[in-house]
Amino acid sequence: MKRVIKNLPILGLALAASVAFAFNQPNNEAKFIPVPNGWMDISHLEEGEDYRCLSTGDCVYDAPNGNVIRNGTFTLIE
Repeated sequence: MKRVIKNLPILGLALAASVAFAFNQPNNEAKFIPVPNGWMDISHLEEGEDYRCLSTGDCVYDAPNGNVIRNGTFTLIE
């Protein structure tokens, strides 16, 4: 019994680490913007780091000709 009680903090840390990894999945949703000759996949870009959606309009879509998932005007950050 003492051995089990002695190992409880280790088991708690292992459980906490498992839960942290299980519920922190990467965001892999598809993101597209309209361009003059079609659509551009911007799934690899991070909003706030690589681009911004400013003011009004339709900024980012979930698929070509899909639903708007972010409003604004697409602007690359240089």
